[in-house]
Amino acid sequence: MVFISKSEVRGWPLIGWAVSCAGTLFINRRKRSDVQELASAMAGVLEQPGLVLAFFPEGTSSGGEDVLPFHPSLLEPAVARNWPVTPAGIRYTLREGSVPDEIAYWRDMTFLPHFLNVLTKRRIEAHVAFGPPLPIDLDRKGLALTAREAVRRLTRET
Repeated sequence: MVFISKSEVRGWPLIGWAVSCAGTLFINRRKRSDVQELASAMAGVLEQPGLVLAFFPEGTSSGGEDVLPFHPSLLEPAVARNWPVTPAGIRYTLREGSVPDEIAYWRDMTFLPHFLNVLTKRRIEAHVAFGPPLPIDLDRKGLALTAREAVRRLTRET
């Protein structure tokens, strides 16, 4: 699995190096044309047998209470090339503590204190559910809406 991440992550100490070594593709969210440039890198990944791309089309993080609206731009290469898009829902549970406050990385959190706090948790469960591939006869906006609803449903079901 190859992830797509915001370009800022590449500059994070240690984490940026690690995810770069893992083959992560990076996108500059401030540069609209970056999606077009990224499309060829996406194709290179998908041409390799057994590899899939994973990304979070919300474009930002949240506390996980709901799925934010999807930005359709990253779905354009899939629409243009008829690549299958399979939704996945992820939900975290924590017996002692708050998922939005202690597990989700969002708001004005800084990485190191957040990471160290996560390491103190005895058990964090991640529940993942995959849906069937979505229809490929949609435009990118229709695919974004359909994918978001599928992810919302999967997240509630996990």
